This record gives sequence, structure tokens and C-alpha cells, in this order.
Amino acid sequence: MLDAAVALAWCFPDESNAYADAVLHRFRDETAVVPAIWPLEVANALVVGVRRSRLTSEQLAHASRLLQALPIDVDTSLLSRVFDGTVRLATSHGLSVYDVAYLELAQRLQCPLATADTRLATAAKVCGLFNKTVPFSPLLSFRRNLCPARSRAFCFLRPMLWKG
Repeated sequence: MLDAAVALAWCFPDESNAYADAVLHRFRDETAVVPAIWPLEVANALVVGVRRSRLTSEQLAHASRLLQALPIDVDTSLLSRVFDGTVRLATSHGLSVYDVAYLELAQRLQCPLATADTRLATAAKVCGLFNKTVPFSPLLSFRRNLCPARSRAFCFLRPMLWKG
């Protein structure tokens, strides 16, 4: 499960960081899974970045090509359940429906969630998604075979959110 903030760190030079770079390197032989809102969130942030002069048009084009080339599976199944469990999950955790799209998918796939959002990470922990039995490296945690469309899929977790 890959959240938009991690992917955007690849696109904005001033947001680059070692964690995001390590996540990007995982794409050599693994696949990420994202909720249907992910492409919209990322695309909107890129457009706003151009409007605010944080990115040039050339950087936007390069970032778009990079993101489209990565093995990222977009899960659209939440759309049929948005007014059921998604609204309840958002209400019970005090999160936006947008954030719950990530939480719901991670919960359904039973995988950790790569997020820089503290409230979303807390909700993931409450939902049992930070399972200490999942093997993790110093930078990333991943779980394989979650995506039937690809041979290997991964989910990420910042170790600093692993506490407790």
C-alpha cells in the first residue's frame, strides 16, 4: 500500500528523501497497490506544484512518465462500497474518506501502510495493520503475493511508525 505523499517525494526535488528513494527501488521486481483516489491525488498535487512554481512543465512531464511506468495496481473495488463501510470507517477513526480509501484497502489486503500521515498511521495500528510478525528491513516492511494480477506485490511502512 503506497500513499500519495511517498510517491510525490519522487516528483518534487525539495521533498526527496532516503525513505522514498528506497521505496522507489523496490519497483525493480515488486508491485504496489493503491486505492482509486491515488492517481487523482498525485496528479492534482503535481498540477498544483506547477501552479505554485515548485515544478516546471518539464519536471511535470518527467514525473508523469515515471509514475505511469511503475508497476502500480489501482484497486477500484472500494468505489462500490464507499457509502457503506468506508463512511463508517471514516467516522469511527475521525479521518477523511480520502484517507480511509488507503486504510480500507490496506485492511482488506492485510498489509502495512506506507504513510507520512500520523493520524492515518494511528488508525492503521488500531486496525491491526502494524503486525510485529511481518518481517521488515531497517527502511521498509513488505509483504508479498498480495496482488493476484502480479507475481509479487508490496506494502510499505515507515519504521518510525512501527513503535508500540
